[in-house]
Amino acid sequence: MDIAFCGINEGVLRSLAQKTCFDGDRVSFYNFCPTGKRGESRELFDDVRSERFFADVFVFDYLMYEWYVVEFFPILSKIKRVPVVFYNDPFALPGERLSHWFCKNPQIADENAKIFLFLERLSSALDSFFEKNKVEETNPLWQKVDLPPHLRGLFSLFYKNRGRSVSISEISKEISIFKTSKRSIYAYISRLQKSFPADCPFNLVRTSKGKYQLILDA
Repeated sequence: MDIAFCGINEGVLRSLAQKTCFDGDRVSFYNFCPTGKRGESRELFDDVRSERFFADVFVFDYLMYEWYVVEFFPILSKIKRVPVVFYNDPFALPGERLSHWFCKNPQIADENAKIFLFLERLSSALDSFFEKNKVEETNPLWQKVDLPPHLRGLFSLFYKNRGRSVSISEISKEISIFKTSKRSIYAYISRLQKSFPADCPFNLVRTSKGKYQLILDA
């Protein structure tokens, strides 16, 4: 089976591939550059458009979503309907991840055993990662980052609700310091996003207007 991984952190992609791909699988890795309006993966785009390479399944970073919808999917859909899953999709909750991926990729038939088994292994690998990086009260992840108290509280709120999106109004109710203007809350969210170190396994993304979620990023 041909499998293509694309994202910002190649180390993460190779780790996922090592845990999910068989020896006989042909695996390709592409880099995504989060620059410009939507970012781009020029090499992947050119390979698919020219049909030099094609995969049985694509595994993408969720930070590529806008680029995928606007630029990549129109090209991909003209050539072949191939499953595309986002390994850190904030809407693919533990226990529901496989059904979410299948819902987004109805072309995956039950008899397509190879793709089904691959996605099953990928989901299990992601579950293991979250279990391994579970925050404990005695050693919370945010202790690795030098954050002021209000940003620590904000990170803890997002982590406790990492299975779903958190709205601006919820943040205002949960953390007293944020019971001010929405502009102040957005400013603190921006500061928190910029505070994560390079080796932090999470990223804070905007899932819809006024809602944010902590997702797996490494």
